[in-house]
Amino acid sequence: MIENQYSSRIAKAFCVGQVKSGTGSLWGLLKKHYRADHEPEREQTLLMILREAHGEVTRSDFRAYLRERDRRLNLEYDIAWGNQFIIGHLLTTFPDAGFVVLIRDPYTWLQSVVGQLLSRDLPQEVLSFLPWWVQAGVVSVCARG
Repeated sequence: MIENQYSSRIAKAFCVGQVKSGTGSLWGLLKKHYRADHEPEREQTLLMILREAHGEVTRSDFRAYLRERDRRLNLEYDIAWGNQFIIGHLLTTFPDAGFVVLIRDPYTWLQSVVGQLLSRDLPQEVLSFLPWWVQAGVVSVCARG
């Protein structure tokens, strides 16, 4: 997306949903009428999450990164499964933003996850993120603001 392509926003929202919960479908519905992106800068965002978890980045640094990214991308809808891990930062940094929470029934979610794992390779940044993601206690860490 071109920096500052548009000066004003109609909406400001973040999609927060698990992998395979419909983030791609939501993006498909919104992208023609809004400045929406699916997993914008996923690699950088996942790296920031890991860096904060390892004490290399402060909360303040992370929020400054989010503000700078928001200014640069100027999205109306930021749709990414990774947003679930930074919800506390998003709520604090963008208190007036809306949030879309995607929930998918367990049966079709599992079918979709298995189908993707069998048919596609996971990107390197996702493979690098997995050990932290599946460790015990990640959910409680993510909910803190």
